[in-house]
Amino acid sequence: GVQTCALPISGGSPLLLQALLDAGPAPAHEPRTYAQVVMQHVETLPAMARELLLLVALGGSPMTIELLAAAAGDAKAPQKWLPMLRAQRLVRSVARQDGQRLLPHHDRVREVLVETVPLRERIEYHVRLARGAEALHLDDPEFLFAQHFRAQQLAAAAPHAELAGDRARATMALGRAREFFTLALECRGPERPAHLVAKLADAVAAAGDLKAAAPLYLEAAAGRSSDSWKLRLRAAEIYLQKGEQVEAMRLLGPAMREAGIPLPSSLPRAIALGAFGLVRSHIASRRVAMTDAPEDLRAELSFRAAHLIAVHDAKGAALMLWSAARALRHGSAAQRGRALAMLTYVHSLLGMKGKSAQDAMLARSLE
Repeated sequence: GVQTCALPISGGSPLLLQALLDAGPAPAHEPRTYAQVVMQHVETLPAMARELLLLVALGGSPMTIELLAAAAGDAKAPQKWLPMLRAQRLVRSVARQDGQRLLPHHDRVREVLVETVPLRERIEYHVRLARGAEALHLDDPEFLFAQHFRAQQLAAAAPHAELAGDRARATMALGRAREFFTLALECRGPERPAHLVAKLADAVAAAGDLKAAAPLYLEAAAGRSSDSWKLRLRAAEIYLQKGEQVEAMRLLGPAMREAGIPLPSSLPRAIALGAFGLVRSHIASRRVAMTDAPEDLRAELSFRAAHLIAVHDAKGAALMLWSAARALRHGSAAQRGRALAMLTYVHSLLGMKGKSAQDAMLARSLE
């Protein structure tokens, strides 16, 4: 009869079934749940053993014995009480490359403790876990964020969420990066630092959500003074990719002027800029280029802008030629190669120079 009643509650898990059987039969008028069995057993544990179990369960991820001892405030406690918790199938160990880690014997044990332990007590345990991790200089921003966040210490949680987002972005875990940057902003309340909004915009754009990324870039640009034009250019690029040309051009002009990139406003000006760029490109192609970071950036941005505003052919062509001159004089090796290849194409279209000269210029672009 005990086995028959216990089977549905255990969900077929041998570990849970054993816990229910060890608890003995329940009165007929008081059906026993697994949560009641677990908590009834937890309440019978010695105080320190119960603390260790709660720390392991509320940690949320496998933890080292060193961290458990630091959070418990007693270096000898794990050595004394972990054998009992393992024997009673409440805690188990898993082997990792850097040593043994501790976690609840079953996820349902964790779930019961998280749901049953009073909020004030849970907060206290998360504070202790955060304090212990920081005392050990634990290099785990996700864990530190989780403990501070669950302890309702939002100001302390925010920088760890940002660092976790940085690391997720570096490994191209874009969904995780977006999640952590969003959490970092939420932890800061009404304050939304521009650099953090820009990081969120980068992660959102990289994940392909252009609709959400463009307003974030504009929000970040509004909060920065030194390089806000870069963010507005990125927003304009996104609007162009989405086909919203009017909004893109509204942003593109002021941002490019702030960056020192000429955007011709009429066809005559486009022709003049293109001719000027072509002449300067001829001169620069005969010299040795020196890379200069700001000019390098301007050349790259104008290359991209010229491609994006192909709907304005004269403006795009003028920007391309202006970019080629900049790249040949100040750009990186890759930009110089791109500029030489583009000039070869222009010469071919205009019938300038002979085929051998064009081939020689194209060969230089491949070096």
